[in-house]
Amino acid sequence: MSDIDDNDNIDIDDEVLIAIVQQNPCLYAKSDANYKDHKVKEMKWKTISESLNCTADEAKKRWDSLRSQFSRKLRQQKMQPSGSGVIPEWPLMSCMSFLKSHIQNRKYVYI
Repeated sequence: MSDIDDNDNIDIDDEVLIAIVQQNPCLYAKSDANYKDHKVKEMKWKTISESLNCTADEAKKRWDSLRSQFSRKLRQQKMQPSGSGVIPEWPLMSCMSFLKSHIQNRKYVYI
């Protein structure tokens, strides 16, 4: 497991989960025809969970956590001022790089 702290004692191989999700674009790509089809997505999560020996909810929760961490790390990289030193790269950054084109940061308007 990676360095993400979860309170649950789920033993899911993060790299395997990432590789399986990458093969199923309906789980992350809004442009995929089945992205909004909840039945298809539930079937995919059930299949993924069986291959990881966990429940579909555990696999989804782990994926949500990994995706959130990836988004945070991307934002940190973009917001890092030049000359501020090197931030150590998150070990799963390269595995999850396929998501870069699918993640859009929200624009915040401060009033």
